Amino acid sequence: MNLTQLPAKVEEVVSSLLTDTTPEMKNSFRNLLIELFSLTLEMPEKLNYTQLGRLGRHDEKTYRTAFGKQVDWSSIDEDAIFKVFKRNDHMSIVIDPSFLQKSGKCTPCTGLYWSGVSGSMRHGLEINAIGVADVEAHDCMVLSAPLTPPKELLKENGVNLRKWYLITIISEYERLMKISNRVTADAFFATRDFCDGLASVGMHLVSRLHGNACLRYIHDCSGNQSGKRGRPMKYDGQVDVHNPDMSVFRRFEVNDVHCLTATLNSRALGRDIVVTVFYPKNGGKPLIYFSSDLSLTGEMVIEFYRLRFQIEFCIRDAKQYMGLGQSQSRKYRAMGFAANLSFAALNVAKLVIHKENPGISIGQLHLIMMFLATANRLNSRYAEQPTSRKIAEWDIPLRKLAGISTASA
Repeated sequence: MNLTQLPAKVEEVVSSLLTDTTPEMKNSFRNLLIELFSLTLEMPEKLNYTQLGRLGRHDEKTYRTAFGKQVDWSSIDEDAIFKVFKRNDHMSIVIDPSFLQKSGKCTPCTGLYWSGVSGSMRHGLEINAIGVADVEAHDCMVLSAPLTPPKELLKENGVNLRKWYLITIISEYERLMKISNRVTADAFFATRDFCDGLASVGMHLVSRLHGNACLRYIHDCSGNQSGKRGRPMKYDGQVDVHNPDMSVFRRFEVNDVHCLTATLNSRALGRDIVVTVFYPKNGGKPLIYFSSDLSLTGEMVIEFYRLRFQIEFCIRDAKQYMGLGQSQSRKYRAMGFAANLSFAALNVAKLVIHKENPGISIGQLHLIMMFLATANRLNSRYAEQPTSRKIAEWDIPLRKLAGISTASA
């Protein structure tokens, strides 16, 4: 496709998504939302009210009012996700809390949160990104990103952070269960209360255990224990991952790396789990992955957990190109609107790339959109409107600017 058609394709995709998911939305607000998606994808500077008022077609007050309105982001994102992914059994729900830098102490929901980039607690905001990962597509798209409430409010209600993350999942479990009953998360979530909370709504956890986790062999009750007094034996001793019982474990390889898998009992989680032990080539400590879904194979446990990192790429792209964390607002709803707009715009970008197949990345699409928007503004103010023939001639310079092949896509 000709890259100069990208802005029109983006507006067409957004209009289709909004018509399908929010038909009751007023036309005036729908048109404003379409413009916000385009501005998010093409914004050359920080995505805040000042820049929106300077580069958009409305004044700053109009955008401030729009950010305070309620939008069904989950429905919009779900529609975009399943225009890129095909529904299948190899999907999982992925969660990943992410820190957003925010200065000032008057903004609601600010506090000290863990920042993985700096490796320390920092003052700012936090979102819990909930995404859909597809093994077949080897990609992830974000479904929603609720803001974490202030810790004082959580403490008043007897809720810790881990329980809050669980609440954000359970609150949408009907929508999530239609996608997958598996939730993939990092080792922070590998606790009994989190597993029990997911199990209460019929969901399973795929995660990683700490290296000192207590795992026990499950006793084979098929033998005859008649004549023995007392409670029947349940376990056959503790597992030593450095010297496993190969009559219980099954061996396989992932990218020439030695792995073992078996169904074991976890004392900390209080349940039987499918365990996969990953032995790094460099001789480091074995990594223990698990799933509370006993129907999964060891190979699939590895696949689902490795796919978890795709949501971190979504968060990275949203911060770099879609203005995530750049909102000026001090209102709770407006901050949630800004965060979800960034992820929705990222989903739209992936949908346009998937649908039109221009052979570009998210960063290249952002660069092209930004260049075209700047060129159109300059032309509209200082030069005659370019003809369709001249616009078509921009394709080759755009491809060179984005660093991609100049051949016709």
